[in-house]
Amino acid sequence: MPPDQSHLAVPLEKKYRHTGETRSTAPAGRIRPPRLYVYFDAVIRHGSIRGAAKALRIASSALNRRVLDLEEELGTVLFDRRQNGVRLTAAGEAFAAHVRRTLSDLNRFGDQLRELHGLLGGHVSVGAAESAAVDMVPGAVAAFQRDYPGVRFTISVGTPGTMLSDLIEDRVDMILTHERPEHTDLAVLAAAPKCF
Repeated sequence: MPPDQSHLAVPLEKKYRHTGETRSTAPAGRIRPPRLYVYFDAVIRHGSIRGAAKALRIASSALNRRVLDLEEELGTVLFDRRQNGVRLTAAGEAFAAHVRRTLSDLNRFGDQLRELHGLLGGHVSVGAAESAAVDMVPGAVAAFQRDYPGVRFTISVGTPGTMLSDLIEDRVDMILTHERPEHTDLAVLAAAPKCF
């Protein structure tokens, strides 16, 4: 006997991800990195305290003081000071890798926030039963993309078992299936009478 309902399911953490109100109505913007990291990175890029200070438009003595304070706080020398500039020590290289990762992560996170705030872009992967992929999904995707044209969709057709596995293994964001998925890590967001 054919199933009489279709179920939309997602992992539990996705169900609760965006349930809270935002604290600010201001548009998501660039995340300001820690000033000390910006200073440290500038010294590396310019190869000297003086060059970095000029680019940052601060006094070289103030920048040098910040670097010395950082070295004191870390308990190690980060730069070899030379007449023609500075060069990273081994400890400086390790700290520089951390700083660059942090600055890069902040930039990526800022991009993600801007996308989430305006739903400017993104990708949604949906697993669907064959009948749903043909009869329901195209209209729903088209309607969504009229409002949010930057969001892309990938639809994969599968059996209930493979779709459930794909959802649990995070290969898809949600599934549309005729069998109610029974798994403790999943939430059924909607159930609809079979109409196709």
